[in-house]
Amino acid sequence: MDDHLCPHCSCDAASVLCFRTDDGRFAAAIQCHVCGYEKPTAEGFEDEQAAREAAQREWFQTV
Repeated sequence: MDDHLCPHCSCDAASVLCFRTDDGRFAAAIQCHVCGYEKPTAEGFEDEQAAREAAQREWFQTV
């Protein structure tokens, strides 16, 4: 994920997890593979790509 390290354990092993919510919208989170730290999106999105991009922006702002 573009050399952005986990804010908790400083590793670079994270993935974007995207899912459909009960209302049919999309949400996403980025989760660290090492320590399990997760940063979810704050709201639902119309499409999966927008949710993924929002999760990445929120992760980058955390670091």
